[in-house]
Amino acid sequence: MRHKLLFPGGPSLSVLGFGAWKAGGGWIYGLGQVDDQTSMATMRKALEGGVNWVDTAPIYGAGRSEEVVGRVLADFPGVLVNTKCGHFLSPDGKSTYVDLSPAAIRRDCEASIKRLGREVIDMYQFHIPASGSMAEGWQTMLDLQREGKVRWIGSCNVGVEALSGFPGLNLTEGVFNLLHRGLGREVLPWVVQHEVGALVYEAQVTGLLTGSFSAERLASLPPDDFRHRAVDFQPEVLPRALKLVEDLRPQAADLGLSVGELAIAYACSEPGVTGVMVGASNPGQVGGWLQAGEVELTLSQQAELVALATSTGFTPGADETYASVLKSISSNRA
Repeated sequence: MRHKLLFPGGPSLSVLGFGAWKAGGGWIYGLGQVDDQTSMATMRKALEGGVNWVDTAPIYGAGRSEEVVGRVLADFPGVLVNTKCGHFLSPDGKSTYVDLSPAAIRRDCEASIKRLGREVIDMYQFHIPASGSMAEGWQTMLDLQREGKVRWIGSCNVGVEALSGFPGLNLTEGVFNLLHRGLGREVLPWVVQHEVGALVYEAQVTGLLTGSFSAERLASLPPDDFRHRAVDFQPEVLPRALKLVEDLRPQAADLGLSVGELAIAYACSEPGVTGVMVGASNPGQVGGWLQAGEVELTLSQQAELVALATSTGFTPGADETYASVLKSISSNRA
């Protein structure tokens, strides 16, 4: 698998990371109930296949994902972990809120360290932006780094204006895929210019671009799977996305890839992207995307894919952040 430096002098990351979102099980933005042993076996398959970092967050199942990650990483001490802070479930579990105050960040950090079973968190980020100033919270991140609690710090799902206000920033994270390419307009050029790492998620749009998804598959998902509410799975979007999948099949076949691998390779090949996190429901699915970590598309191949996405109505809009994605999801809640 190919590797890239997170930033000059920083750690070398495999271009694919394991996304442990699903390991959180059933919660407001979860993918339905899961078995912890299956989650652990799936993660081990990825790590044994050359993946050297795992992404998680305390909100994924109210700490469940971090606990599962910690149990697996006990056997893989050299694997890096990326987790976040400041995004919380409400007491009733039906909504979320943001708190990036120094006290909240410190509590989050200590709880994550305990769940992960590690003395130091490798990559630590604000999960989603706060509505007001984040300067005081960012100073806390710098303090945690200075104290040796975390190694590298960042902020997810924010635009260039916010990133420019974080001195000492090491990395950022955001959505990037063939449907949502807004990150490539401003944020990715900015990280290249400022030598900051960029991790991206949703390369396969939660299974939509794997080549095996369908309207029937959506209907069969358990009621607590958030995709029933997600904007990309709604009737006005889903048919266009599935048409794009069919349009991608010849390009994927020419490269000896599946559609899902091609979608991942597209994200990996975008200038400025350090690593792409990919999830899986079982060990067998991991084998269906590891090969993508060995592929680097040419600029002309990328342009062909973008042209196909544009022709089916997926044009790059303004910079898309997780906050706007959540707003879209909320507007589609039953």
